[in-house]
Amino acid sequence: MKRAERRFVVLWPIYFDRGKSRSEGRKVAKSLAIERPSLKDLEEAVKSLKYEYLIEEDKKHPASWFEHQGRLLVYTEEKKSKVIKKIAEKLVLLRK
Repeated sequence: MKRAERRFVVLWPIYFDRGKSRSEGRKVAKSLAIERPSLKDLEEAVKSLKYEYLIEEDKKHPASWFEHQGRLLVYTEEKKSKVIKKIAEKLVLLRK
C-alpha cells in the first residue's frame, strides 16, 4: 500500500464561477457554482473546512491571464476533485 504524501492542490476562483463554461475553466457543476467567486470567498470556505492553505494574490490563471484573480494552495492528502467538491458545497452554503 502506498503511503499518503502531504501535498498541495491549486485552487482558482474560476473553478467555482457559474458564469464560466467547463471549457473556460469551471470544474464544478452549475448547481455547485456561484456568481463571480473571489479569493476571499475561497479563503472563507477553506478556513471553515479547517484546511491549511496559502494565498498567492499575484498569480493569474493561464486561461484568463489578463484577469487578476489570485489562487489558493491547499495542503492535503485528499484528491483534488474531492477537495474542489467540498469547497464548492461550502461556498454555496456561505452565499445563502
